[in-house]
Formats: sequence, C-alpha cells, structure tokens
Amino acid sequence: MKWWKKLCAAALALSMPVLASAEAKLVDTQTFARSITLGRASDTYVTREDWRDTLRAMDGTALSESYADISAQEKGLYYEVANENGVNQTGLMDAAGTLLIPMTYSDFTYVGNGWVVAVTLEETTDEKSDYRSLFGSGHYNVVRGDIYYGAQKMAEMNREETTGASMEVYGAYLFVRLDKSSGFYLKTDGTRTEFTGESFSRGEYEEIYKQGVYHHPTAQFAFVPECTLTADEVSRSVWYDAKTGDFLDLQGNVLREAVQDGKPLYDSVRYYGGDYMLTKKDRLSGIVDMTGQEIVPPMYDTLGGDYAGLLFEGGYQAALEGGKLRFLTRDGQVSASVDYELKENDWKGLTNNAPMIYAEMNGKISVFTATRGELPTQYEEAARGQAGQELLAVKQDGLWGCIGMDGEVVVPFVMKYAPEISFDGRYVVGSTAEGYQLFTISYGE
Repeated sequence: MKWWKKLCAAALALSMPVLASAEAKLVDTQTFARSITLGRASDTYVTREDWRDTLRAMDGTALSESYADISAQEKGLYYEVANENGVNQTGLMDAAGTLLIPMTYSDFTYVGNGWVVAVTLEETTDEKSDYRSLFGSGHYNVVRGDIYYGAQKMAEMNREETTGASMEVYGAYLFVRLDKSSGFYLKTDGTRTEFTGESFSRGEYEEIYKQGVYHHPTAQFAFVPECTLTADEVSRSVWYDAKTGDFLDLQGNVLREAVQDGKPLYDSVRYYGGDYMLTKKDRLSGIVDMTGQEIVPPMYDTLGGDYAGLLFEGGYQAALEGGKLRFLTRDGQVSASVDYELKENDWKGLTNNAPMIYAEMNGKISVFTATRGELPTQYEEAARGQAGQELLAVKQDGLWGCIGMDGEVVVPFVMKYAPEISFDGRYVVGSTAEGYQLFTISYGE
C-alpha cells in the first residue's frame, strides 16, 4: 500500500480500445461480499479475501498469486504489488499477472507505451525532502530512478536526474531531458544515444530552416530519400509540407498533393496519436488519414479528442459546428445532428470524443448519441463517457444504471453511486443493495 506522498506530479499517457457499434445486452451479473477493483483498461479485476489481494480475469480465473496489497495503476494497465508495508517493498505487475519489476522500489512513474521509472527511496531528516509519509512525520529522498521498458531495465539515474528529468515517448524512443542542454534517448531495443546539441528538443522532429525535418534520436533528416527510419520506429511517419501542400512519407515519397487553386489546401496538419491527423484551415478543423487522404474537410469549430489522439476512436467522431453537436462516421458522413447551440465546455464528453455526450437542459441531463441524436428520457445526473465506450452511466430516481446508444437500459438502476465502466464498455462494477456487483455486457456477439 502506498504510504507516502510524492511532492511533484507526473504526466500520464493512455490509449483507449475500439468497440464496434452493436446492441448492448446484460448477459451476466455476479455479486461479491466485498468491494472489487475494476481494471478499466485491461478487463481485469482485483478481489480481497483473508486480507490478501488477487488479480483475476473477468471469468474469475486467478491471474496472479495473492499479495498483501494490489493497487491498480493507469486504469488497470499495471498493478503495484507489495507484501510488506515499508520503504522499497513495492513491485509492478502487468495486467496478465506477470511481475515485471521486483518488489524493491517505493514509487513508479508511468511515462507511457511500456516505459516506467521505478524509484528507490531512503529516509532523511531533511524536511525539504522529495517525499513525505502520508501517516506520520517520515521524510524520504530519492536514491535513484531505474528506467524500465516492460521487464527490462534500460538505464539508471541518480537523485538529481530522477527528480529533474522530463520524459516523452515518440515511437520506439524515450526522450529523457535532464536539463536544457543535456539528456539522452533510449530505444526499445536497449540502444542509448547521448544528446550532443545545444538545446534538448522536446519534440520528435525539428524543422531546421532551409535544411529539412531533423529526427533527433538518430541524428538524420527524415522525409527525404536518404532517411533510414521505418514507420514502427517513429510516432509520426507522415509529414505535411505547408509550403507545397505535399504529404510525404519517411523517404520523401509524395502520398498526396493537397493543393487548390495553386495553393496548399491546409494551413497546418498536426498529429497527436492514433490513425488520423488534424487539419486546420482558417481556424476550422478537419481530418485526414495517415496517407493524407481527406476524411473530413476543415469545416468544424471543434473536433472531439482532437489534441488527445482520439480522432474517430471507437468509430465515431464528435464535432461542433457553430456550437451545435454533430456525430460523424469514418466515411465523413453525419450520423446524428443536434441543433442546440451550446458552449464547448457544456457538451460533457466532447473532449474524450465519446459517442454518448450529455448536457444540462432546464435542470435535467439530456443525452445525445452517435446513433440517435437526442434521447427522449432525461436524467438527474450522468458520468462522463470515453471514446469507444457505447455505454453511459446515468442517475434516475436516486439510483444509477447504464444506458446504451439507443437509450435502452442495459444495467438496471440499482447502484448507489456512479459505477466503474471498462473502457470497452463490456464490464460495469457498482455498489448495490445486494453487495458489490459485476455486470457483463454483450454487444451483438
């Protein structure tokens, strides 16, 4: 159990799964005497019996041995495990129940895409310590930070490096920036490259005037015939030349000429993850695929999940046109339209590109979906949905339940509080009068 508090925050990254649109049906309900923890991103859960925790698959099969404590991290992509309460007694397990990192650490920072920093601490009398005890007056400083990729330890950092480093993942590379002028790059195969320039770049590429697009970890220019990079080594494998309107692959081949009336079609094209890129023209947004082919012309004020790499995640795309909500399919067609004109922040779930978005209307909650538009029933409350999650938790007559895309009640209104829902929408955990219940949902299988 985590019994100290880190005195600084770390950024997290998370990707979400895809769920095809189909009728949702409740197919199974299990009841537990004690609370269970749902791994929302991995379809796993943790049970506690006889003061021991066990990680389980959704059919109840034990995936791990039992531990004194199992704590879900990154929504269930990882689990921190410990058998003793104390400093440097915690390890890290994956969602399959495999112990990736031994139980010799105190804290973990989840950088993303399999990269984790495991931190060792020591007790100190310095009140300006890196960590302090949540219970009591103990203070702790970092001894070192070990960088892992999966179960493989890739590098070690001292205290100053661990507490001062900033990290980002681009493709197969971890960027470790120690300060403005120093750092290093780690590749998933174990290759380490020291930074040798004047200013450590925070991005994957740098456009150098009159020279080209420079890839820092490999010290070469990309999107030219001489480039040796492959698509699985980088985050962004397509580049848009705003001067010519050309979409280029890593070797400089033209994938599409986006030109209209002799001028580049887009002001800019940005990539934030996933299978699509965001286009901008006169401050309006559109979408192209990873070959540069246009799916949605730049005509919307806002696209749901645009800066989170969630474009079309789950099959639908939420958009605002003059404050009015639209849902698009992957061929760019409008599947549902809503004529209420609201501020962007009033559409709850838009930033997640959820296929089920809600808004407050006359003191009640109205729900809008990618298949039906506005649903006929209003609710007391709702919990914000996620991309690809075709299930929404709503409150009615003081109790919570879950509805599907067409407004059908999938999980009955029996839960005391807003439930946990797995990212694929197949599992729901909530507290009911019967105990803690696990609901299993089928989508047309």
